[in-house]
Amino acid sequence: AAGSTFLPAGTCLVTGNVRIPANRLFGGAGRALTILQLANNAVTTIQGVLRITGDNVSLSGFSIDGNRANQTDGGAPNVQAGIYAADRLNIQIDDIEVYQLEKAGIYIIDSSDIRISNVEARDNDLHGIQVQRSRGGATTNNIQIINVNVHDNGVTAEADGNGVDIRGASQGPCPNTASYINNFTLSNVVANNNYRHGIVILAAQHGSINGGVYSNHINNGALNVASGITISEESMYIAISGGVAYGNYNGYQVDTGNCAGNTFGTHTFTGSIAKHSINVEFRVQGTPNVTLDGVQALTDTGAASGSRADYGILLSDSTQARVHACRVEGAGQHGINIANGSLSQSDIIIDGCNIRSNGTGSANDAGIRIAGSGANTMQRLQLRQNTIVGNNPYGINIQSAGGGITDMRVEFNQFSNNTVSDLNGMSLATVLSEGVFTATATGLITAPTVPVKYASYGRNVTLWIPGVTGTSNAVTFTLTGMPTFLRPTSAQRWVISFTDNGVYAGRYLVLQPSGVLDFGITPGILGGFTAAGTKGPDDISASYLLQ
Repeated sequence: AAGSTFLPAGTCLVTGNVRIPANRLFGGAGRALTILQLANNAVTTIQGVLRITGDNVSLSGFSIDGNRANQTDGGAPNVQAGIYAADRLNIQIDDIEVYQLEKAGIYIIDSSDIRISNVEARDNDLHGIQVQRSRGGATTNNIQIINVNVHDNGVTAEADGNGVDIRGASQGPCPNTASYINNFTLSNVVANNNYRHGIVILAAQHGSINGGVYSNHINNGALNVASGITISEESMYIAISGGVAYGNYNGYQVDTGNCAGNTFGTHTFTGSIAKHSINVEFRVQGTPNVTLDGVQALTDTGAASGSRADYGILLSDSTQARVHACRVEGAGQHGINIANGSLSQSDIIIDGCNIRSNGTGSANDAGIRIAGSGANTMQRLQLRQNTIVGNNPYGINIQSAGGGITDMRVEFNQFSNNTVSDLNGMSLATVLSEGVFTATATGLITAPTVPVKYASYGRNVTLWIPGVTGTSNAVTFTLTGMPTFLRPTSAQRWVISFTDNGVYAGRYLVLQPSGVLDFGITPGILGGFTAAGTKGPDDISASYLLQ
């Protein structure tokens, strides 16, 4: 049967570690009421102020004060954690505060069936909460961390210093099998101003992160590593749902590190929001099978830097990625940046996204930018059914380099108000672009509109223009509204079928470099029609080179 220990309200000085044996309930009167304070100049080395030495232990209702300022250890930390457990089963930690420890607030290693809830871990030298599996250590499964507040950890600029650190043992070099942490859940974690990351997941699999707020992790802006959430080496099958990351160096980061190019990955983000980051809102580096579904990257102004983040979403050296139904707004350079680094990329889909107001007018800025590097290639890219509005200067900017870009499809995207061009650099890549633009007729009493379908492949463009007629009120007839990326550099001419004052005859269509579709009775005479009766062209199919 379980034994119980209850500590009343007050402060209890601890000179060594308090051992909690198996089958024990250990509690106090509540956080900040019952305080276990490490005494000044405590014993040379203890693993935890509380050390759990058996299974089936429950801790609740007290605070642990590590009294860091009064430990004279010559710089070598004496105390591993406020609460320490190794090779244990069935541990519950609830309604506890841990602070001012020389290492982690809570440190759990090689243990399973762990539940940590309603905990505040703050101002510790290393991590707020650390769950670790050592190389070859005992199975570490079924970890739950719920409703915790972790902030201001890593106060002495430790190499890490994370709010929550879930870390298996990477075997290295990849792709050797890691000693994984399996089946973990993090829900409603609030992580703020930890030295490096809000949450780190490394060498773990089959986990979920639900909700939460992750803010102000910038590592002084010194390294491209700090983030609200980082998923790193040899991790697989992680699902992130909801949550808000703001004011971090990177909002959310997926990076396989030394395992780039291997099969680790298969992560999903659903409905997560990242905003006001300094560098990138969602950063995916060297990781396959990542899905961003319904996420929002709202860059605006970086909270710490005072400048706009470079990218809303970065996909680098990653394959089989999909970005669906996203909102990307306000990035300083590119809304979505698909860029090769040291590896080739393939099978990337961007669909159903709203991409607007990205770029500040620099030469390569765009709503979506695609750029190769070195001898590496990009293959099988699809950009479809996106709304791309108000980016400066380009809606989509394709920059082929190195190994080139092949088998790319740009289909049925809606463009408007992009400063210089909707689609730049199509001729640099093997790109199939399909879509529809709305053309407006002039020269009739009314101004009817028609949907003009287009398909372009590299420099080759084909238009399908449906017939349109009305009552003439001018001797001219034009169709306007062609996007800039479909406009040729010199005039293109075709013979077409045309009705003028009710008479059906062969006439001429001239596509001007301005994008105006101009109709006339001869190639050299535009207009010349009757300013009365029924007027307009029949269905037209016209192909040309962008030159």
